[in-house]
Amino acid sequence: MFTFFDFDTISRISSDPLTFLLFFAGKFWYMLVIWGILYLVPNVWLLYVRGKNIKKKTYSLLAIDIPKDNEQSPKACESIFYQLSGVPSTPSFVDKWRDGVVPESFSLEIVSMGGYIQFLMHTPTAFRDLVEASIYAQYPEAEIVEVEDYAMKTRGLKFPNEEYDLWGTEYQLKNKQCFPLRTYVEFEHQLSQEFKDPMASLMEAMSAIGPDEQIWMQYVITPANSKWTDGSDNEMKKILGEKVKSKKTILDNLTDIPLHLLRTLGDINVLLSPQTTKEKDKQDKRLYLSPSERMTVEAIGAKSGKQGFHTKLRLIYIARKSAYTRCRGTFPIAGALKQFGAVGWNEFQGHKRKFFIFDNSYGPRGDLVIFSNLRNSIRKNRMLRLYRSRAFLLEPGYYGKILNTEELATVYHFPVMTVKTPFVKRTESKKSEPPVSLPIEIKER
Repeated sequence: MFTFFDFDTISRISSDPLTFLLFFAGKFWYMLVIWGILYLVPNVWLLYVRGKNIKKKTYSLLAIDIPKDNEQSPKACESIFYQLSGVPSTPSFVDKWRDGVVPESFSLEIVSMGGYIQFLMHTPTAFRDLVEASIYAQYPEAEIVEVEDYAMKTRGLKFPNEEYDLWGTEYQLKNKQCFPLRTYVEFEHQLSQEFKDPMASLMEAMSAIGPDEQIWMQYVITPANSKWTDGSDNEMKKILGEKVKSKKTILDNLTDIPLHLLRTLGDINVLLSPQTTKEKDKQDKRLYLSPSERMTVEAIGAKSGKQGFHTKLRLIYIARKSAYTRCRGTFPIAGALKQFGAVGWNEFQGHKRKFFIFDNSYGPRGDLVIFSNLRNSIRKNRMLRLYRSRAFLLEPGYYGKILNTEELATVYHFPVMTVKTPFVKRTESKKSEPPVSLPIEIKER
């Protein structure tokens, strides 16, 4: 009668979870096909309509110069980011699926061309007035000038290349996004109130390169809606010993089908699902938190209490092969980023696989073993393309993990007057010449 389900066979193979899952996949392969279609078709459509929408937009690259006697703390930049957070972050259903509307992004950039450093901001032209107004509100004597896009001058550059070499990576947060980085508040001495600007080491590292070398750094930020704080609330509940309800996806529900089937067989349930026990009533764990746990809960709560931005951090070091020295062009930058790490909380780390690039002068090849040179060149070209596009990729959920306004102001702010790096472009007075043109010239091959 039941030719589709052979319960004798199921009972025989159920002692081996892998064999059972393969058997189930063979019987219900069409469910996997249906799931694939339901997942792929909407995403392919989004790629199409978003691509059409992006082509209609124009962008501006603004060079920003701040006076040498700048006494503003990173708090001023935090106010700028709060103003940028007013840009709509969640398009309506119709705008998203019919018109391909995506949340607007801004790119905060620091570039060193032969040791000369310039702060820039890449913005949709429609929001240029908002960007300038937010900067002038905090830095009335700032000079903001639209400049040619230095990154677009590399459109003809392809790797492998006989004249140039490149190293780059996309940084990501090491832990969950609810855990904070070390912020500018912690760089201020509690007694003397003296602020040790973390940008000083970064500026020194970027100014130490030679005339045939360039360092590009960008933070692509996209305003986030308030849903990102749900993860923070759940993490705090875990630390406090409270129950956390997990949300199941469509894929989770599909993979639960064979497990539910096994549970009908009785004792097999023990093999594939964790044993559950009745939880005894627990006293409030808040009374028994260790100092580190208490600090972690407070830090997570403090981060979730401020506006968040999806953030992508990219770093590129590009130079003529005769001048290419990765030890000078990348390691000091990586060291400068380490100071933003908070032990036990979060820190920046380079993407170990997807964006890892090796070079022959130093370092391991990572996962690049088979066709390593070809794959490495592909990654170099991809990294350069991603940087040029300012991560305006169309895939859903590609906007990066969350940094709040305080964290952003820590990693990107204009150096205070105590930072003596000589080659940071600044204004000399209220009236001065426009910012220097970015000295980059890449030959097309």
